Amino acid sequence: MAITILEGSNFCISDQNGDFTFTTSGLYAYDTRFLSQLELTINGERPLLLSAGKAEYYSAVYFLRNPPAGELLQDTVSIGRNRFVGEGMQDHFRVQNQSHEKISFELALEFGSDFADIFAVKNHDFALGDPLKAIPLPLPAEGRYEEDENQFVFDDDSGLARTQVILSERGHVEPGKVRFWIELEPRRAWDLGFDVVTSPDGDKVRPHLARQRFGEERERIEASLAAWNLRVPRLRATWDDLDRVFPRSVADLASLRLSGGNGLGNLPAAGMPWFMTIFGRDTLITC
Repeated sequence: MAITILEGSNFCISDQNGDFTFTTSGLYAYDTRFLSQLELTINGERPLLLSAGKAEYYSAVYFLRNPPAGELLQDTVSIGRNRFVGEGMQDHFRVQNQSHEKISFELALEFGSDFADIFAVKNHDFALGDPLKAIPLPLPAEGRYEEDENQFVFDDDSGLARTQVILSERGHVEPGKVRFWIELEPRRAWDLGFDVVTSPDGDKVRPHLARQRFGEERERIEASLAAWNLRVPRLRATWDDLDRVFPRSVADLASLRLSGGNGLGNLPAAGMPWFMTIFGRDTLITC
């Protein structure tokens, strides 16, 4: 099952591990896929799912455990993964040793970007297009690692669009991949984060400014959602299904809000994830 979170017209589609592993998954902004590959492994194996879901329309949480991998016994390591999407994407991992013994293992992350146009990707969605006749998607761009900033940088062929993946910790770097050798005492944890900055015009953002911008943006989005919830009707019902559906519907409407521009305020988009734009008929009916 895919998990989609969004803010405005920017959105992320992932599998239940939080990875980008299928054709239409990725991080999208400005009608472009800025990150098309993202995969987490433990000793070369993908973690096993415990649970995953949206926390809010702009954030998701994933709880994972390790499979048998090398000398690491199954369920020795737990991984909590928190994701936020705004103008870009921010991931945070907490990796914990759940055993009573000291353990050592490798955690690796792999990144890639093809800068595919959103309409080209949509044609590969069986629900909306015809993947068998769709034009092949672009090959991944060649990335480079900038040691001073501890980040991967991907540029599209035109030299305009750029993706920055800014890491919070340093590891062993390979093309498009970083490996961390982790040693944990019993019940101890290790934290890792990365920020994905999307730039349609090739602007480069310094890591400390990216972190500051993500923090300010999250505060703004949370304040906006809180204000929205204060303005909508309240509902109390003895029917439990209605009690659950109504707040979910209110949150779904909040997730579709886009700035109308020209002083129009917020207007609802047609639908997520592929139609995050204003359609006259859909917008009028929803309003």
